[in-house]
Amino acid sequence: MWQAAAALEEALVVNPPPARKEAAMALDLSSDRDVHAVVGLALARSGDRVRARTEADDLAQHFPLDTLVNSVYLPAIRAEI
Repeated sequence: MWQAAAALEEALVVNPPPARKEAAMALDLSSDRDVHAVVGLALARSGDRVRARTEADDLAQHFPLDTLVNSVYLPAIRAEI
């Protein structure tokens, strides 16, 4: 999760290349739902809309009944896209 948070930090300070690198590293380390959500948000914020959309679609597919995914994570990622 710390790697995903680092990706989001880089994206928030408008530093896309490191944000994308950190996001890829986070996904290599974990398949956790929350990691994927933060990575999706970081990718969207850094301008990688295709990969962000893929993360959002994967979350929706793997967690169709998850309230946090459907009420917070997906709307946030899609809004940022």
